[in-house]
Amino acid sequence: MQRRDFLTALGVAVIAKPLAVRAQASGRVYRVGVLNSGGTGAGPFEGPFMRGLARHGYVPDKNLQ
Repeated sequence: MQRRDFLTALGVAVIAKPLAVRAQASGRVYRVGVLNSGGTGAGPFEGPFMRGLARHGYVPDKNLQ
């Protein structure tokens, strides 16, 4: 490999690295688990629990799983 080819490849790598980093999703996604003593649903507390999370800025499928 010639010196010019090496420097060109190095320059492209230096420029491409920050572009790849900016493409990543920002923010953190939190996961919430619920323990239930029985039944198939989340129970009577699902609605108030989700409203409380929404009041604090947690949105399902955005920053909450």
